[in-house]
Amino acid sequence: MSNETAKRPVVIKEYLRYEFSEEELRGKSKQLALSIQLKTQAQEEQKAAASQFKERIESADAQIGKLSRDINSGWEMRNVDCQVQFHTPTVGAKTVVRLDTGEIVKESAMLQSELQENLFSSDNEAA
Repeated sequence: MSNETAKRPVVIKEYLRYEFSEEELRGKSKQLALSIQLKTQAQEEQKAAASQFKERIESADAQIGKLSRDINSGWEMRNVDCQVQFHTPTVGAKTVVRLDTGEIVKESAMLQSELQENLFSSDNEAA
């Protein structure tokens, strides 16, 4: 064989099975554990964020529902300051009047305890 006919070895790449060393397997195991931890953490953060958004949406929906009802009905129930007028319109009767509008809310008979209170307050005023 001449120098010209003898060829030098050539290095090429072939796609073949490769067995990992113990050190490579340990490194990949650590990478796997870290990847699982990061995925779990991301999933927990996603759940927390989703929960917060869900709460915000539900709160907005509740406000929308209340405002819609108020607008459609034109009224809501509230505690309104009222004045009780005793012996009005007649002796032994009382009238409840709204302070904001002056509207008569109801008229009813005075309770026995109210009659007694007024009896004593009349004596005190007369004295």
